[in-house]
Amino acid sequence: MKKGPVKRVNIGLSEDLHTQAKLIAVLTKTKLGRYFEKAIQDAVKRDKRLLEEVAKK
Repeated sequence: MKKGPVKRVNIGLSEDLHTQAKLIAVLTKTKLGRYFEKAIQDAVKRDKRLLEEVAKK
């Protein structure tokens, strides 16, 4: 993970999704913010080809 300025986001989650994420974070001894950050990093890696396609244009 790159160090540097941190951007903050405010997102809405269903109560059920928040509860599940929080429980998983507790069980894995991970802070909830770090859990969300990792989920977003994984999604960006998965969809990286979209960024590459845009860069070609």
